[in-house]
Amino acid sequence: MSLSNTGGHGRGGQAGRIIGDVINHGKHVFWGQPNTHYHRGMRAGENTLNALCARVVVRGMAAQGGIYTSSRFLKDYVQFMTTPGANRLIIE
Repeated sequence: MSLSNTGGHGRGGQAGRIIGDVINHGKHVFWGQPNTHYHRGMRAGENTLNALCARVVVRGMAAQGGIYTSSRFLKDYVQFMTTPGANRLIIE
């Protein structure tokens, strides 16, 4: 995470606030630390972001009778990623 750009995509500096303010709320402080794993802070049983995004796709498809559309997915994905706490989900 120490190489990831917090203000945009790819590698870069830590000056931006997309990470921490827009997505991954409250986690900007961890991005500039060397040797910090991106799963830092996850609790036992908590799902990774990849699993949660797969869930967003499936829910969107279920709401549309099993049909996938990119417009529905993008709307749901943006909603999910920009809602504080949405990526902290434990499915029991």
